[in-house]
Amino acid sequence: MKRRHCTPIAVVLLIAISTLSLAIGNSAENSYLVSDHEWSEQSKVWLARAMVSEAGWKNTSDHIAIAYVLLRRWKLAQKRYAKFPLVSVIRKYCAGFRGVEFTARQKWIKNLTADAARPVHWPNDIYWSDYRERWLAVLDTAEQWRQGQYADPCAGKAMYWGGPLDHPSKRMIKMDCGETKNFYYTVRPLLSAEERTSEALRLD
Repeated sequence: MKRRHCTPIAVVLLIAISTLSLAIGNSAENSYLVSDHEWSEQSKVWLARAMVSEAGWKNTSDHIAIAYVLLRRWKLAQKRYAKFPLVSVIRKYCAGFRGVEFTARQKWIKNLTADAARPVHWPNDIYWSDYRERWLAVLDTAEQWRQGQYADPCAGKAMYWGGPLDHPSKRMIKMDCGETKNFYYTVRPLLSAEERTSEALRLD
């Protein structure tokens, strides 16, 4: 029995299909908010930890708003330091991850892991099994956000967030980001000398 060879048309089709598949793959990655080479399991875990630390387990609107604020701050940091990692921005900006002394809650949050094992310092009187699925859901949210599956509830403008007890500076403008636990702020641009004079002379 003679061995059959691919015809030129078949070869062309195979090349076209391979090229299309590669293009689709590249297009999908290009839509990601954080590219594959800048994203890691550590990035996802630290972002998910920040979401839980700053907004609890189930406040998805807050989780997404927080992620976008961190993304913008990371992009600004990269303008000065091109290889500045996302994890560093998360750890520097989120109050619960700074310093050397932590509350009991902050201790177990810092020990949440990708495999959803019971974190070190988890309260003995609370069953981790009741919260494991919640943690896995937050990890999924972090990954889905990274892939661009969530729109920014703050319309791409929020640079800060805080709680009811925080005192924003005069330059911070509170934003409407929908139903969120935290408050989100953009920043009023600095006025030039001419603008400050004009503002001072303006009549009410």
